[in-house]
Amino acid sequence: PIPSPAKQKKVPFLNPSRPIREVPEPVSVQETVSSLPAIFTQDRVLDIPLERIRPFKDQPREYFDDEELQALAASIAEIGQLDPGKVCRVKGNPEHEWELVDGQRRWLACGIAKQKNFRAFEYKVKDAAEQFLLSCVSNFCRVGHTDIEEANAIARLHEEGKTYEEIARLLGRSLSWVRHLRLPLLRLDPKVHRMMHPSQGKDRINSVVGLALSRYA
Repeated sequence: PIPSPAKQKKVPFLNPSRPIREVPEPVSVQETVSSLPAIFTQDRVLDIPLERIRPFKDQPREYFDDEELQALAASIAEIGQLDPGKVCRVKGNPEHEWELVDGQRRWLACGIAKQKNFRAFEYKVKDAAEQFLLSCVSNFCRVGHTDIEEANAIARLHEEGKTYEEIARLLGRSLSWVRHLRLPLLRLDPKVHRMMHPSQGKDRINSVVGLALSRYA
């Protein structure tokens, strides 16, 4: 079984010898990010054994809401995984042939739902920086990212040479959102970051309070 996402570091894998089979019907891609250099290497969805895939250690999302994860797992158990993820090949690793580019939440839910395979498109990425960028672009308009995860991802993309204007465009956000609603949060003490985490429940500090505190940081 795949462990709780909050503690997930290593995943027990079962049978690395099971072959990969392709889903016979091609699936069209609804989202296209023309500015990204990463490209498809397959025009069909691959059906990959779950245990042959490892998570991307630098993926921007660190927190997975357990109730939402359980609800997604129940849906997948009932009707299957409708939305394919994205993976890239891992070289020189006999245990894991694939690494996630996008879709860790779906991958975890498939494990909870006891699915044997994970449906995904294969992507070719140049390096970890390109993989991180693609993961950000794929994820930031979805539910589940915390404010601090978003701020940290923006900071990393900027460190890797992207301007804030480019980052805003890639993430589908305004420049004002990047500069005024996320970057100031990075000035806060890590203790405040922990107080803003969704796991704090009703005692959690929201982003409005966090932004107010950042003025004095």
